[in-house]
Amino acid sequence: MIPYAVSLVAVVTVAWLYHGVTEHHWHRALARAADPSVTVPPAVYTSRWHSLGHGRRAVIDLVLLGVAGALGYGWQVSRTAVIVTLAVAVVIIIAARGARTLSKSLGGRHHWEE
Repeated sequence: MIPYAVSLVAVVTVAWLYHGVTEHHWHRALARAADPSVTVPPAVYTSRWHSLGHGRRAVIDLVLLGVAGALGYGWQVSRTAVIVTLAVAVVIIIAARGARTLSKSLGGRHHWEE
């Protein structure tokens, strides 16, 4: 039971931090404490999480709960497999974000629906 609880807390914490940094700009608010010239844009409630309906939010919450359950089960079965899987996932996420940033800097953005 403990691995499931730890996994759930970890997944919720990561999601909460991601939301706070990307939509509420917590990192800029902290930087502003050290340097008052740092601007903190207001939270935009018409994008990403805030713009989703309750049904979509519930689906995302269920997916996160499933991920936490899978991590908890995996931790009991093979800790090495969980660590390797998480490391690969982090590398993929970093690469995807880098590709998106590079694409934006080149002036274009790939549209998946085309």
